[in-house]
Amino acid sequence: MAASSELAFFEEHERFVALVSELGALDNALPEDAARAKALVKEGADILDKYQEQSHLLDKHMESMAKPLMDRARDDLRAIRAAHVKKSSEAGSGFALQLLDAPVMHHCLTLAYLLCKTRGWKRVITFFPHEAADLEPCVAALLSLDSEGTTHWKSRYVLLLWLSVLVLAPFPVHTIDSGDLGPAAAALAAAAEGALSTVPTFGTGDPWGGGIVGTILCVCQGCLGSAGPVRDAAAACVGRLLTRPDLETSVLAEFIGWGVKVIEATCLSHARADPGLAERLASDGAEGDAEELTARQQASPSGWDTSAVDDSGAGTPVWSGAAAASAGADPAAASGAPAGGLDVFVVTGVLAAIVRAFKHGQRDSLADAAGEAFCRISQVAASEQGQLLRSSASLRRLLVKLSQRTGLVYLPPRVASWRYQRGQRSLLDNLRGAGPAAALPSRARDAEEPEADDDFDIEPVVEDVIDSLLTGLRDHDTIVRWSAAKGIGRVAGRLPREFADEVVEAVATLLDRAEGDGAWHGGCLALAELARRGLLLPARLSDVVPRVVSALQFDERRGATSVGSHVRDAACYVCWAFARAYSPSVMRPWVRPLAAALLCVALFDREVNCRRAAAAAFQESVGRQGADNFPHGIAILTAADYFSLGNRAHAFTHVARQVATFATYRGALLEHLVGVKLRHWDVDVRRLSARALAYLAPLQPEWAASDLLPRLTAETTSADLLVRHGATLAIAEVLLSLARLSNFQALIPYSVMHNIRAVVPRAEKVRVYRGRGGLLVRSGGEQASAAGKPSRDSTLQPDSDEPASLASQATGFRVESRLVVPVLRTLHVLLAQGRAGEGSAKDGRWAREAIPLIRYRVMRSKDPVRVMSASDVLLAMVGLRQPIGAAALRTVLDFLAHPFPKVRRITGERLFSTLMIFDDLFKTDAQPETSDHGQVSSGAGAEEAVPGGERPASWIQALREADPSETAVIGFFGCDPDGAMAILSSTAWDGDEADVVAARDVLYTMLGVAAPAARVGALRSDGERWGYPSQDSSTATAEGADSYLALVREVGY
Repeated sequence: MAASSELAFFEEHERFVALVSELGALDNALPEDAARAKALVKEGADILDKYQEQSHLLDKHMESMAKPLMDRARDDLRAIRAAHVKKSSEAGSGFALQLLDAPVMHHCLTLAYLLCKTRGWKRVITFFPHEAADLEPCVAALLSLDSEGTTHWKSRYVLLLWLSVLVLAPFPVHTIDSGDLGPAAAALAAAAEGALSTVPTFGTGDPWGGGIVGTILCVCQGCLGSAGPVRDAAAACVGRLLTRPDLETSVLAEFIGWGVKVIEATCLSHARADPGLAERLASDGAEGDAEELTARQQASPSGWDTSAVDDSGAGTPVWSGAAAASAGADPAAASGAPAGGLDVFVVTGVLAAIVRAFKHGQRDSLADAAGEAFCRISQVAASEQGQLLRSSASLRRLLVKLSQRTGLVYLPPRVASWRYQRGQRSLLDNLRGAGPAAALPSRARDAEEPEADDDFDIEPVVEDVIDSLLTGLRDHDTIVRWSAAKGIGRVAGRLPREFADEVVEAVATLLDRAEGDGAWHGGCLALAELARRGLLLPARLSDVVPRVVSALQFDERRGATSVGSHVRDAACYVCWAFARAYSPSVMRPWVRPLAAALLCVALFDREVNCRRAAAAAFQESVGRQGADNFPHGIAILTAADYFSLGNRAHAFTHVARQVATFATYRGALLEHLVGVKLRHWDVDVRRLSARALAYLAPLQPEWAASDLLPRLTAETTSADLLVRHGATLAIAEVLLSLARLSNFQALIPYSVMHNIRAVVPRAEKVRVYRGRGGLLVRSGGEQASAAGKPSRDSTLQPDSDEPASLASQATGFRVESRLVVPVLRTLHVLLAQGRAGEGSAKDGRWAREAIPLIRYRVMRSKDPVRVMSASDVLLAMVGLRQPIGAAALRTVLDFLAHPFPKVRRITGERLFSTLMIFDDLFKTDAQPETSDHGQVSSGAGAEEAVPGGERPASWIQALREADPSETAVIGFFGCDPDGAMAILSSTAWDGDEADVVAARDVLYTMLGVAAPAARVGALRSDGERWGYPSQDSSTATAEGADSYLALVREVGY
């Protein structure tokens, strides 16, 4: 069953295709068609935005969407190109290219860009037209784009991607070149009001001079400094163009050398902009070079210098603002901004172009230039002037890509004969029980002919490449580590066995406690890649598996939080790769620790992505390794699936209990909770872990009673705050859980219970309630005390003397003030759990005595925490039988006029909730009840309407809803509980004190509680004011006053 937020297919396919068809039928010359095209593109963007995270759903329909868009763009460009050629022939000379003004075509290209953004350009360009006749129209369109505007950068991006497809035409480039783009570009430059003087050709080695290759390279050169995605498209185009068979031997090496010089010069320029770094460079002997570069920058401040990178003085351009304008670069690159602001973009674009060339080029053509380029760029990156290369994650990622592709250039492509092959990889055959057939080599393996001789020379540069990749695994950015991990896998697959084994060993050493989280993450990614490719041999599993198990529990504390979720996620990826790469017989010795660790992550990890990743790895292991290696695997997967693990509390409790029913995994789960999660840095995880132990402990009660509880009791006085808090919470939860067992009294030894009852006194003796974290430990101690004290008797009877003892401790004169709050909270826990009823044996004596004592110790307190703790206890006592409930409620009403606004507000909120909970105690048809503290009168409804200006509007509405003719007999909770709840919800209890007191006084009558004598007169006037009859009997008033005076004499307040 799929989640509601997930899509199953491309639902708007028909609408999107119709949209594309309508867009292709519009006319460029009609303004209304241009407006319609804009609206269609907006609608298409809204549709595609829904599939950003599930873009693979578009693959099936990509051809029907991308091809019509590019066909329409191609037809427009061909028409524009034909018109240009016709005008040129009529003029008898080169006719200037006009600015490309075709709004519908631009909207088609914009929609194609949105497809590339959603699905990725590599997938989309496979449906672009690839006829050689479209090459010149595409280049002409790029030259015709408005270089000063920012409107059509999406068109430029798509045209560059299209050009990267067209340059692969299987014909010599000079046979496609008509030769008229050079004069046309010059004419366009003259018409641009001096923004462009010339369109420079690429170097002096171009055999076609100002031909189409030079023009394309100049266009791409200008875009390589862009700050947007146009830079990536230009790099892809350059990489495809220069690796053509007819250009590899002539232009490729020259471009790589030019790019290296651009990177060196730009990095030095960036270093000179840093005063501190400039001084260090000068002291290291680079002062002359820096001064020379500064002079060049002053001579050409707006762009790339034409002589800074050509030692022969041939005038190869480094960067020119004019060239950038001619090429249609992004405004950020052509705006004339200082060079320092564009350094990172220039270097990124040039380096990306070199990496692309290394990817697509032939090894023989790159052999001479690759090693020199890698060494020079690596030296710059390692030096002080290479701060620019090290400052950007995208640049470090490109450096890692350059390293791995340099290594692939110097290593012959081969299938390693020594790699491990599982053989039968069909999941269906495994589930059917292929048996011996699973051990046979796969057909793909038989079809290959790997080299049997692994003895060949390794170039020294390969060692530098591997060292660079290992360094990339420690990078602090994920994209760099992931690229380095893939590079390690690719390069190791071409190495001899001994050399590759050393690489595996070096990767495994990254999973060490001395390393940071970045090294652990990169090491896990690399191990997964090596295992997936069969390069991690089974002999290495004894060293690798324990490290992976440690990675599954990696959690490094950083201040108030921690890092490590990405490491645990990557470790799950390693387990997933192990399940697919190795046969069940190879994995059998390592299944038990991996399965237990995966289940601990799947059930108890704090992060949902880690829980789901572990569940996916466990599912893959069950399917690939079989039931022999993973017993009860199907049953566990049924309980712990993708959706059931989404809620953390559900995973900790219900799902964990279902999994723990299998004894194979129960011990590991319990040990993980006690040894790891109970001391977690997140307090919510500690609480959930304690609850999880309560769910799991009854499954193994003997262990919990004899081993777990003594262990937790000893940890309650640990020096570590997290250990103390987790242990006290776990004692409370486990003891309450075990108390439900029938053999509870015989289960737990007396010594264990004695130690549990001594947790609070022992904690107080070692002073763990004080200082940092004392409140946390105190709350845990209260729960442990509340769980352990009722267990002293043979049964959990509600008439135990523990509540009376706690009440006397909380209110007695001999108790220190700092112990009042903990004892009140413990008493509240007992009341909330139904273990402190008024009792039949002692007739509620403890409760009747506790109320005045609590009132005495709390009413004048300036500690809001103490007041609110007392309020919680009194509100819990409201549900007790009369007259205890009425006495408790009257004291709570007194708290509504407390001097502290916060106390008044919280009391009002909690009283409202209490009235809703005990709504069954409201009596509207019973006879009046007389309490020990006074008598309430009858009469509930208002006899006549009250003028609206005499009371708040919110109260008026609540009172008008009552039936004025109804005369209800006041019971325990009085005549109008609904009106009382309306007042409680509408009154700003933290507002003006006079208004609060007036509202509180009305509640006395509405809830049928006798007011203190000092408030009787005010009560009568307020009741009449709000439309509620006051106690018209003087006898009732006198009895209420006498009752209150008696209470004052009893309490002494």
